[in-house]
Amino acid sequence: MAGIAPPSMAPGAVLPLLVPSSDCLFGPDHCFHPTSPALLCAYVYAAAASFALVVNVHRASRLREHGRDSSLAPARRMRFFPFLLFVAFAFRTTWYLLQDCQALQERTDPAAGWTHQVVVVGGATIDLYTLAVVSWDKFATLVYFSAFSLLAQFWGDVLHHAAAASSSRHRVTVAAALQPTRHNNLLAIVNVWMYILEFILLLLKTFQLGQGPSMYLMYSDGIVVALFYGALAVVLGMYAYSLPQALGQSDAASSSSFMVLQSLSTRITFLGFLCTGLFLMRAILFLFSPKQTLNVAYFWIYYAMPEVIPGCAVLILMRVKSDVVAQDQKSSSIAVAIPAAPVVSERGFLLHHKDILSI
Repeated sequence: MAGIAPPSMAPGAVLPLLVPSSDCLFGPDHCFHPTSPALLCAYVYAAAASFALVVNVHRASRLREHGRDSSLAPARRMRFFPFLLFVAFAFRTTWYLLQDCQALQERTDPAAGWTHQVVVVGGATIDLYTLAVVSWDKFATLVYFSAFSLLAQFWGDVLHHAAAASSSRHRVTVAAALQPTRHNNLLAIVNVWMYILEFILLLLKTFQLGQGPSMYLMYSDGIVVALFYGALAVVLGMYAYSLPQALGQSDAASSSSFMVLQSLSTRITFLGFLCTGLFLMRAILFLFSPKQTLNVAYFWIYYAMPEVIPGCAVLILMRVKSDVVAQDQKSSSIAVAIPAAPVVSERGFLLHHKDILSI
C-alpha cells in the first residue's frame, strides 16, 4: 500500500515506486531532472522567450511607427526581430526539454549508453531522434541567425547612408535609400545558404546517409554553425567600429542632437562588440571541441551565453519609451526628428533616433 512502509524499512519510509512520479511522464528511463544543466538552461530560455514576446507585443501596441512607415526594407523587417527571438528561444527550450528526458533514445542496460530510436520504412532507415529532437536545435539556430542577420542588414543600411551623407552635401534621394548595400546582399545570400545546408544535413542524418567510418557528417553541424556565426560576428564587428564613426561625421554631430548621437554610438559599439565576441567564442568552441561535448555538455557556453546574452541585450535596448517621455521629446525644440525608423529627409540625411537599435 502506498505510504505504508514494509517491516524491513525504517518507520516513516515510503516505497518510491508505489507513487508515480510526475517527472517521469514518458517512462522510468525518460525522466526530467529539475536541477540538470539542460533543464536549468531550459528555464533561462523560457524566461528569455517570455521577455521577447512581451517586448514584441509591447512595441506593437505602443509604438505606431515601428518601421512601418519607412521606405527602407531593412527597417521594415527589423520590427520582426523580437518575434524571431521569441521563436528561437521557444525552439531552444523545447530542445533542452527533449534532451533532458532522453526523448526518442533507448538503452538495453542502465550502465550502457543511449542509442537513437530508428524505424525502417520501405527499406529506408529513419532516425527518429534526429527527426524529432535534433530538428528543434537546428530550427532554433537558424531562426536566431536570421534575427541577427536583420540587425546586421539594418546597421549596414544605416552605415551606407551615413557615409553618403558625410561625403557629400547633396541630397540623399529616396531612390538611393532603397539601393541595398553589397554587405546586405551578401548577408541575405549567406542566410539562404545556411538554411539549405542545415536542411541537407538534417535529411542526411535522418536517413543515415553518408555516415562513413570517418564520421565527417557527425562533425558537420558544428562546422556549419562555426563558419556562419563566425562570418556574422565579423560583419557585426565591422559595423560596430564603422557606424559610430560615420554618425559622428554627419551634419547632426555638430547640432543640438550631439548627445543623442553620442548615446547611439556608445550603444551600437557596446552591442556590436558584445555580439562579435560571443559569436566568435561560439564559433571557436564548435570548431575545436570534440563532438561529444557539443550537444551534451557545456550547455551554458555553447548555447545559453552566446544566444541569450546578445538577444536580451538587444531587447533591452529596444525598450519602448513611456508616453510622458515621448511627449516631452515631441515637444522639445531639438531639430532632429526621432522616429522609430530611419527616414530620408529633404535636408539630406536620415535618421537620428536614440532608439535606432529598436526598429
